[in-house]
Amino acid sequence: MKLDAAHRFTAPGDEVCDAMGDPEFYATLRLPDVEPPEVIVRTAVGTRVDVHVRFTYIGKLDPIARRIVGHDHVSWVQRLEIDRASQSCTLHVMPEIGVMPVTCRGTFVLHETAPGSLRTLAGELRIRVPIIGGRAEKSLAPGIMRRLDLEAEALDRFLAG
Repeated sequence: MKLDAAHRFTAPGDEVCDAMGDPEFYATLRLPDVEPPEVIVRTAVGTRVDVHVRFTYIGKLDPIARRIVGHDHVSWVQRLEIDRASQSCTLHVMPEIGVMPVTCRGTFVLHETAPGSLRTLAGELRIRVPIIGGRAEKSLAPGIMRRLDLEAEALDRFLAG
């Protein structure tokens, strides 16, 4: 299932890139039904930053998600490979526990606007489970997109802070 989003920021793109890789941003981030995120790895070389952030879902899973996961505990690592020079970022979301047939990947690109910047996401969620995979993607995608929207709103507030 395709994932597409656009988020406006009051800050320029290079500042958005910096904030996306800033552990202080994640220390302030609060999302519904998710424990406070934990930065587990952050490396920076030149204009590139690689940050891995663990998220743990504490809400109630719908029956399709529970069937795929096999239990109620869900955690994932969101890996961002940020390139400040090109104002772009690759996104990889990997389930943390066990081998799950779920992949989520995408690319963020920042575009300068007057004022601020626009971040677009082009991505894909894939759940490779016979018969219910497509239905599970349709069930989970709105929640993923809502969390991305809330994360973008929090990032804009952090930048204005």
